[in-house]
Amino acid sequence: IVNKALETVIPAEYDTIENASQNLFCVQKNNTYGFLNSNGEYSIPLDYTWASSFHNGFAIVHKRQMKFYIYKVGDEFYS
Repeated sequence: IVNKALETVIPAEYDTIENASQNLFCVQKNNTYGFLNSNGEYSIPLDYTWASSFHNGFAIVHKRQMKFYIYKVGDEFYS
């Protein structure tokens, strides 16, 4: 993914990169998911076995066969 100056901000090293949702890109690499900001830096590390995009400040994630929510800052909580 490149910025307006055509500089690479997110390299093509990921298996999938979702469209940005609430300024975070959901990425998958080697069957793990995490979230990058628009500078290509990890906001939330590749720690999950599945992840949805963010909606209203939350994303649904799976880790160790458990489903829960995370905030944009990475805090986890169960519903």
